[in-house]
Amino acid sequence: MKNSLPSFLNPPVVETALSIQFEPIKGFGNAHLGIFWSRHQEVFPKPSDAEPIIAQYEIFGKERNRLSTMPPRVRLGSNPAVRLQMTSADQSRMVQVQNGRLVYNWRRINDGVYPCWSSVQPDLLSYWKEFQTFVVECNLDSPKPNQWEVVYVNHFPKGRDWDSPADWTNLLPGVLGCSDRLIRGNLESLSAQWHVGLENDRGRLHIDLSHVLAVSNNDPDGEPMEILSLQLTARGPLDKGDDAVEKGLEFGHAVIVQNFTGITSETAHKQWKRQS
Repeated sequence: MKNSLPSFLNPPVVETALSIQFEPIKGFGNAHLGIFWSRHQEVFPKPSDAEPIIAQYEIFGKERNRLSTMPPRVRLGSNPAVRLQMTSADQSRMVQVQNGRLVYNWRRINDGVYPCWSSVQPDLLSYWKEFQTFVVECNLDSPKPNQWEVVYVNHFPKGRDWDSPADWTNLLPGVLGCSDRLIRGNLESLSAQWHVGLENDRGRLHIDLSHVLAVSNNDPDGEPMEILSLQLTARGPLDKGDDAVEKGLEFGHAVIVQNFTGITSETAHKQWKRQS
């Protein structure tokens, strides 16, 4: 599957996030996060705190029908637990850790080149292995992973990938219909979501498309630019086996790349220099 995936020399991806969710570890607290950062501060010298990410599960079958009738979960009251964000000096890479999740992020900074999957996934797995060892060294139970997640965020700036909203259907023909059928009006903006169940209940693909104003990572104080933002999130439960995490991430990556290629146009592929 790896060799058959499409690839681009200049893809529009601006951020990736690979995540492993695990059952909360009894006794694991903020002090452990500080110790974990101290072991990595040379590579990630910029620590910060953030609100913990609420656990997410892709549910299928009868259990999904039952949960669909329940109200959404919210966090009530104060929660002293935090999510540690360890950022590299150039701010292009980040490792996030909380009691229940480990995330590895890459962000495009200063027109940096996307490091490709063969580099990003091993980095996540390396920090995951280090975290597992660290938890055991702290005399706590080894983390039990229960969910994999892969996120790709793509930005299509106005003036580069499109000039007016009328161009959006040509950029994303796989998910957008013909805007010229609108009666007495022209398309100005949009926000849409699609949720796709994957084969054999192996996971779910979430596609989020929105028209927004955004500032550049390179110039956070600069003027906002008009972009079309496409986020693809693949998430699913883990199979059994020692390589379940790696296989889940590989599957999620393949699903995202194949669907991204399928919903975008061949004209755009030429601009992004498709290689295969």
